[in-house]
Amino acid sequence: MDITQMVLGDAAGAWYETTGSEAALKNERWRGALLSISLAPNLPNRIVCDAPIPVGVGGFTIREFGLLSATGILMAIGMHQVIELPAPGDPTTLDIVIRGLLDVVNAAAVNMVVDPYIVTATRSYVDDALSAHNRLATEEVVGHIQLPTAAESIAGLLNSKAVHPAGLAAAVSNAISALSAQTADAMEALAALQAAIAANPDLVTAFTALLADHNVSPTAHMDIRASLIGRYFYAQL
Repeated sequence: MDITQMVLGDAAGAWYETTGSEAALKNERWRGALLSISLAPNLPNRIVCDAPIPVGVGGFTIREFGLLSATGILMAIGMHQVIELPAPGDPTTLDIVIRGLLDVVNAAAVNMVVDPYIVTATRSYVDDALSAHNRLATEEVVGHIQLPTAAESIAGLLNSKAVHPAGLAAAVSNAISALSAQTADAMEALAALQAAIAANPDLVTAFTALLADHNVSPTAHMDIRASLIGRYFYAQL
């Protein structure tokens, strides 16, 4: 047994007691494909059938509903809470899903099939699905990623975008260029220090005399001279 459709009616304007032997609704007004059909989580013999009502359907009051097989046989019938569906073109619209509950003795005897080519979804269902699909990825949440520009990759200030290969290459190239410039400045300072020593062969002697003037012991001259020359070198850098 396949359940594929739901049917709605207005019960000819009055509530009535169903017996289960009905072959059709008292006054059918709409039928459509099911959005989903599944077993109730806590009731394995209860089948849950949901059908979205298109916005363009209306102009009547829902009082009865039924579930149809693939061949159009009425498999279940029941009375429904009264719902006024606005007429097509009315400024007021409803976007609703009707849920039918079918209790059976053996749920395994029911073949639950939903045709994905004829199922329609409600606007709220689609909006919620798109909202979940379009969310941005974070370190904790899976989602879409946004790529930075080359300038943003080089700046390295953002934590909300993912670096792509071109951006990473640009950042690395920028870092190498900056390091090369610093290396060139260091070599220039080293050359200046070499020139200063060459221009003053007595530089070490001058350092020694300076230390002697300050009563520094001769045994410490070598270490202190190295320290002073080192400070001079790094000061130039």
